[in-house]
Amino acid sequence: MRKKSMLRPARPNSGRVFQNSRFGAQNNRRPKRQGAYIDPAKFINTAVPHQDQPEVVLTHAFSDFPLGDAIQRNLIARGYSTPTPIQDQAIRPVLEGRDLIGLANTGTGKTAAFLLPILHKLLAVDGKGSVLIMVPTRELAVQIEEEFRSFARGLHLYSALCVG
Repeated sequence: MRKKSMLRPARPNSGRVFQNSRFGAQNNRRPKRQGAYIDPAKFINTAVPHQDQPEVVLTHAFSDFPLGDAIQRNLIARGYSTPTPIQDQAIRPVLEGRDLIGLANTGTGKTAAFLLPILHKLLAVDGKGSVLIMVPTRELAVQIEEEFRSFARGLHLYSALCVG
């Protein structure tokens, strides 16, 4: 037995308008709006005027942080001499074992601000520790993996990138 088509012409000899035989609705009409109207303006953020940020005075150099000698050599090899503001304010509290939430713009050195203390702690336990870093995007995971490898060069610390 042959299956009937679900769509059939709504009017004889009309090839443009079809009626769904199952539900009786024509496909050339918009469905009626149900419920309250949702104003899209509620979901658009207005621009916030730029506020001048206070001048940040750096109080440390990388050599001031109690990072291992091998990490210090890798910093020098990469051309790091003066920490960025986020690094200046974050490295010491993380080395002391305190929790920290750091907010800074893209490209300001947040990755190094948390990786350097992690590497220092891993070296303190003779490389027998492990760390899990979870990030929301593949691109950020790749960036952290590359930075880890460059800061850990010659330290016999290894990493694996898992995405999925």
